[in-house]
Amino acid sequence: MTSTVPSEKTEQEDTAERPARRMEDLLRASRMIRKVKEKIRHDERETIENKVRRWQQLRTPKLPAQILQVSAQGNWAAVFEQEKALLIKTLRELEVVGEVEHIGSTSIPGLAGKPIVDLLIAVEAPILAAERIDALCRAGYTFYGKSPCDPEASWLWKIEPRHAFVAHLCELQNPWIHTAVDFRDYMRTHPDDCTAYEEHKKQLAADSRLNPFEYSMEKLILWYEISARANAWAAEKKRPGPGAHAGTGEA
Repeated sequence: MTSTVPSEKTEQEDTAERPARRMEDLLRASRMIRKVKEKIRHDERETIENKVRRWQQLRTPKLPAQILQVSAQGNWAAVFEQEKALLIKTLRELEVVGEVEHIGSTSIPGLAGKPIVDLLIAVEAPILAAERIDALCRAGYTFYGKSPCDPEASWLWKIEPRHAFVAHLCELQNPWIHTAVDFRDYMRTHPDDCTAYEEHKKQLAADSRLNPFEYSMEKLILWYEISARANAWAAEKKRPGPGAHAGTGEA
């Protein structure tokens, strides 16, 4: 079976164009990379330079105007559950072991964001088996290659009239899964950090001096600061309490 991935013609028709990089943009990018490296302790599996290179090669679909509007409205939990049921059914029909999690801004009640529902699909290897990609494409998704979130994840988009789904596909053992889920759960229970993150994004969006790359990098700095707190919070929750048996977490 042949995997249903975008051809060159499809990419030209359905993928947002990336503007040519000028020398000024390259210099600004270099300065921003240095700033990010000074501010955060990055993922040991990927350097900042490699992340930037991956982001610059991203393929994304052209989105209708209504899906580019920022809003906190929408019963996203219900929308996610309905889509999750479809994806689980698709995986089971292929006899593939997998999990589906709701991540991103729409997974955090009250957090303003675009009507784009991010789904983390973790499956047993190999994640890019042709029959799996074909099955997801039959479910309405289009394969767009590497995900911006993790070097070992790929993404697929499904565009609906009023919202979009982005499926981040990775292996069950990928450590990014815990990072994404811990960030979501932390933000759901820490409104101060949630508000700070939202305000930071609004300030960046209103700064006309920032190009799209600089916006993403500036947002990444705060994301990693909060993510570090989220990881520590999650580790503390999992730590055995008084009277627990070492290594089991059971009383």
